[in-house]
Amino acid sequence: MYLTRTMLACFALLAMVTAASAATLWRGTVVVLSRTPTASCAAEYSVGESFMILYRPNLGQAVNEVAHVMGFNGGLVLTSSDADRTLRTGSIVVAGATYARFFQTTNANNPINISPATIVASTPTISMQGVLKNAGILGCNIGFRASLVPVFDGPL
Repeated sequence: MYLTRTMLACFALLAMVTAASAATLWRGTVVVLSRTPTASCAAEYSVGESFMILYRPNLGQAVNEVAHVMGFNGGLVLTSSDADRTLRTGSIVVAGATYARFFQTTNANNPINISPATIVASTPTISMQGVLKNAGILGCNIGFRASLVPVFDGPL
């Protein structure tokens, strides 16, 4: 009897831990594939350079998707600025600081290719690819590719 109760308690605990470990945040690396050939863009981005990225998809909820890209000289936050609230279509807001200079702009029609098409809490990997316009510097457009894996941070 004691063994049965102990096993049931262990299974209940395991079920709670599994449910609480559903991903709402993914982390990965962004690699620069191309950049605008201007002096200011070249000073910030090099082809082949990598940055850390955090991505919080909306998981079907009525909240804006957010990606945070961090580098040695600054960081950018990308958020949706249109009705579907995703980074996949339409416009995005780019805000942050590079070289301790604040920057914010809205890029109309700047979709990012994100796969899989539907992201759920159990999605094992996410990939992103596209061209980010005005990447912290007006007129500096960077082509990029990113691979991300889940960070089990629970519901926030």
